[in-house]
Amino acid sequence: MKDGEFQIDATLARKIENLWITFGNASYSDLTGDGSDEAIVTIGGIETFNSGTGCIFIYQMNGSVLKLLWKHETGDRAAGGLRSIRVTDGDLVVEQYDMDLKKETGLCCPKRYVRTSYRWTGKEFRAISREILPNEFENAKFLGYPSNS
Repeated sequence: MKDGEFQIDATLARKIENLWITFGNASYSDLTGDGSDEAIVTIGGIETFNSGTGCIFIYQMNGSVLKLLWKHETGDRAAGGLRSIRVTDGDLVVEQYDMDLKKETGLCCPKRYVRTSYRWTGKEFRAISREILPNEFENAKFLGYPSNS
């Protein structure tokens, strides 16, 4: 990645047809309860000109070495696209748009989203709650990152 962007041209060996990745955000919060902040890093990408993808990474400093604690892939708009990410009471809360295949009108306009809360167990982040909620905006707009307070 250079200047927040990375691009791969089409390569049949890797089954990639053009991938453009951009840095999204880095936020910091104590997610493990050790008194030190972990880094919450997001990236986004576009593959094959119109298919979005993304990833959330949680990193911890282990001495002078950066350690990956968790990674989570997000999708494209209504198909798992990231709606928001925040920290509430030390838990990571991730909201992703979700398609109701019986009622959906397209990737642009998800009618619902899934809110999942993750908690550090000492070894991994584990989902502790999951709820499906109506999308009051009926679009796939990204609503925000955690604030660094």
